[in-house]
Amino acid sequence: MTPMTPETPQGHLTVPPSPRRVWPWVVLALVVLVPGCVVGIMAGMKHSDAYTFSLNEIRRNPEVRTVLGEPLETGLFVTGEININNADGNANIQYTVRGPKGTGEAFVRATRQYSQWALDEVVVDVPDAKARIAVVGTVRAPQ
Repeated sequence: MTPMTPETPQGHLTVPPSPRRVWPWVVLALVVLVPGCVVGIMAGMKHSDAYTFSLNEIRRNPEVRTVLGEPLETGLFVTGEININNADGNANIQYTVRGPKGTGEAFVRATRQYSQWALDEVVVDVPDAKARIAVVGTVRAPQ
């Protein structure tokens, strides 16, 4: 008795792909998909209301402008988390802020209530200048 093997409609036997032939495709998929997902998540955070609102407050702060100089630019990455549940949510994010005079790290804590973001705390830490600048206590986003 011969073992049963799957056949194509033309009557030819199908051969399962060799693991050596499949492995490079698996590695390629991981190399492309994982970084793509990470970059996509960070890009989404960079376009969030909490990020934009906090960056506007940092750029308006005279002490930050004095210590870092102008124009102020941000780094490529935003880390942390943003949680939104219907009209409420919270954000704890961190990103780099740099100007011609130096570089600092922005730490942001924000809450969202009734679809309205409020910055609870925005601090810019500038290690080279030994400065920790409290940008904002609680500021409501403009309507």
